[in-house]
Amino acid sequence: MTPRRLLFIAVALLAAALTGRRIYDRCVTPDYRTIDLAAMANFNFTPTNPKLEDIPAQYRALDGQRVQVTAEVCPFGYTLQPLTFTLGRGPFTNHFHPVKAQQLIVARARPGKASSIPGSVEVTVYGALHVSLKQNEDGEPVEVYAIDVDRIDPVEMNLLPSPPVWQMTALYAAVALAALSVALLARKAFESRRPLGICPTCGYDTRATPKRCPECGTPLVERWPR
Repeated sequence: MTPRRLLFIAVALLAAALTGRRIYDRCVTPDYRTIDLAAMANFNFTPTNPKLEDIPAQYRALDGQRVQVTAEVCPFGYTLQPLTFTLGRGPFTNHFHPVKAQQLIVARARPGKASSIPGSVEVTVYGALHVSLKQNEDGEPVEVYAIDVDRIDPVEMNLLPSPPVWQMTALYAAVALAALSVALLARKAFESRRPLGICPTCGYDTRATPKRCPECGTPLVERWPR
């Protein structure tokens, strides 16, 4: 394989390492719309007769859409089989201002999509959002937003996200191939110049001084060391 071909492969691997994850996320992973749970909770139901129309129209229009939301995992409403948990914004134990149903999202994992919650208080959840109004026996709203979970990612504070293994492998391979191609090109240049009596460093005519270049002082050898 020629040095130029190796250099071309190195450039291709480097491009894949830098842009491959972005292309993968755009082409393979569905697009998720980011929603703000705090903004979606900024309304009140009619005290005497809560109804679905009390939910603002722009939030009812999100029903069935793929969304992503970042929130805290509540200390209640958690089950493992099937995985179900509640998302919201704390504090969750304020007796003076109890948590309202519209301030929470009930998250239910799709079969085979998510089996556990990462060890993090705050998570980003991806899935299909459902907007409805479920009430208890007293007519009080108990569930407004629910999401069928596709994926759960922990939110790491003050940490940069680590790149995937394949991306780092492609990056290291690109650097190694680039170094190898540069070395092969240098060797090819040396071997093409040495028989002609030309210094491989500066290109000076060394036929009169075959042991050392009089121009730059480079020691001359019979052939490229192996």
